[in-house]
Amino acid sequence: MSYENPGGSPVPSFEGDGPGSTRSGDGRTRRVTAAGVAALMLVSGGIGAGAAAAFRNTPTASPSVDLTPRGSGGLVSPTAPPTTSADAASVAAQVIPAVVDVNTRLSGGGAAAGTGMVLSASGEILTNNHVIEDASEIRVQVSGTGPSYSAHVVGYDVSDDVALLQTEGAPSLVTVKTGRSAALNVGDGVIAIGNALGRGGTPAVTQGVVTGLNQSLTAGDAIGPSNSLTGMIAMSAPLQEGDSGGPVVDHAGAVVGMNTAAAGGGRRSSSSIGFAIPIDRALSVVNQIRAGQGSGAVHIGQRALLGVVLQDASSSIGGASGSTAPGAAVSSVPPGGPAAGAGIASGDVIVELGGTAITQASDLTAALGRYHPGDKVSVAWVDGSGRRHTASVQLTAGPPS
Repeated sequence: MSYENPGGSPVPSFEGDGPGSTRSGDGRTRRVTAAGVAALMLVSGGIGAGAAAAFRNTPTASPSVDLTPRGSGGLVSPTAPPTTSADAASVAAQVIPAVVDVNTRLSGGGAAAGTGMVLSASGEILTNNHVIEDASEIRVQVSGTGPSYSAHVVGYDVSDDVALLQTEGAPSLVTVKTGRSAALNVGDGVIAIGNALGRGGTPAVTQGVVTGLNQSLTAGDAIGPSNSLTGMIAMSAPLQEGDSGGPVVDHAGAVVGMNTAAAGGGRRSSSSIGFAIPIDRALSVVNQIRAGQGSGAVHIGQRALLGVVLQDASSSIGGASGSTAPGAAVSSVPPGGPAAGAGIASGDVIVELGGTAITQASDLTAALGRYHPGDKVSVAWVDGSGRRHTASVQLTAGPPS
């Protein structure tokens, strides 16, 4: 889709851009993300169903995103957590050895930071998909102060915002203890842990209570499309950008959720309430990835790229006639990629991939999700004069969407 940045100039989308993603002029991705915590503190007060804000996991990222709760049951006013700060710190100290900072270099330039949790001694890391979105390089640092290791993507689910990473060359790692999000009730105390503001160091800790279950959120802002998150846990915890993918634990130290979005506050400021993906759902995706069971939502391994930069509007393909047609309009074609080799050029419109009709940029993203690097697939496009072309291309490896 073509978006407008705060300065008003067009910002093209890329094949890998999922809902809620845009790219700034310097190529860095702005993400709908969730946040972590700035300090150990109690949370009180409530939140209505009005505008809220999701923070982005890049410390230099752009403005907040509106999140409007619209889930079943609504939100209740939080009460004071049933434990003291000292109790929360004690619980967190048991979990932090299994928490990692997730630091990435982005394929378009720039860097991003988030959080993850160790699922297996062999180095499997659970995090949000948006934390590793568009990453050309991933490194994880244990406890924010420990050793750092390279990692690669095993698989991911864009719609559920879940990703599974595998560290490379790490020794046996301490793992989190997982609980059951299905056992949570409104009013239960929870503790959130993560890489607040992406600043590294010992993970930050905060606590609150569950204020809502099965919440649905609509995330969107002036510079990108809306993104839907469903079945979320709402909690009264002050959150900040950078803690996406961090664990939410109960007072026994068992992980019951994963930080994913925040409501209230503003960029780099604390949020009055946070939203977490239930751990039951996240582990269901993880188990599907482990089993190598790809689907329309779950992608196994690296993502395949055609090698185009796209615009998401219907584009003129009729030359002087100015007629329009649906498709994925090509803004530019990086040299050396499959699209360039096939002769696709700026201004062309991709209308079919592997027999699937393409009517907008998101169709191409979805169609590519069924393939892997090295796969050969047919592609059809229409040039500026309205002439249709077809070719067989071999897809190349790219960052996750």
